[in-house]
Amino acid sequence: MTRCPLCSCDNAEILIRDGRDYEYGVSFQADVARCGACGLVFQVPPPGWEDLPGYYPPEYANYSVPTSLVARLLLKGTDYLEARQVIKLLGRTGRILDVGCGSGYYFDVLSAYGDWTLEGTEISPESAAVAIAKGYPVFIGQLEDLDLPAEQYDLVRMNHLLEHVINPVTTLEKVHRLLRPGGYLLLETPNVSCPDFHLFRRYWGALHLPRHIHLFNPRNLRRLLDSSGFDLGRLQFTLMTTGWALSIQNWLKSWRDIKLVNGRMKSYPLLLLGFLPFLVVQKALGVSTMMRVWARKR
Repeated sequence: MTRCPLCSCDNAEILIRDGRDYEYGVSFQADVARCGACGLVFQVPPPGWEDLPGYYPPEYANYSVPTSLVARLLLKGTDYLEARQVIKLLGRTGRILDVGCGSGYYFDVLSAYGDWTLEGTEISPESAAVAIAKGYPVFIGQLEDLDLPAEQYDLVRMNHLLEHVINPVTTLEKVHRLLRPGGYLLLETPNVSCPDFHLFRRYWGALHLPRHIHLFNPRNLRRLLDSSGFDLGRLQFTLMTTGWALSIQNWLKSWRDIKLVNGRMKSYPLLLLGFLPFLVVQKALGVSTMMRVWARKR
């Protein structure tokens, strides 16, 4: 029987056998299961800590800023909305930890809006070196293994990070220890309770194997936050079109040889733009591909 790593139930079903990395061709062996009790979607077997660095090649798309005009404009809009959220929660001062900060792009964004003390963690030494060269303090390694000061941060940001960790329970417990009483957790993660996941399954863009290890729905994400000592402030759905654009790319890649640059085909930006109307409808219905939450440490 396959046991759920979130609720420990042993009635999970295998949804996808022999998962594949359609973006970068990373070699791995794992199936994808779904818990019959809480709905968590997860890799079986899970990777080991030693496997993770090899899952992120140097050309990994999230290590760099998009080059296409369409993708950059969409990113700019997302950056602005998130900066407004941080200002609403903290004002324009405070200490922020960005978990999985990459090359420090988000630090550059926040620096334009406030006078926060910005720090980060990153498993890729190459990406961390870029952020450090800009003058940002970055701790290299897994969050769970890092010796960071307890109860010193006003906000911890985990943007598309929770789905990448081997044990989301211990990760959020560590975040809880790092936050000051009443501090905030701001995270965004894929939502498996969306129509594009049910339509595309193994080709779903946000499946992102082997890098996405656990995938949530609103109900089990709330449960995880509550059991980790957080009160949910708000859960909202975003307009990120990865679930459609990258799904189409993965489907095409499965039956013909498509040239990819940094894991993306040339027409990918047009797909991002073209599926925006779909996401507007999904967001209105509360079933879009990505969900963003802010929660507060009790």
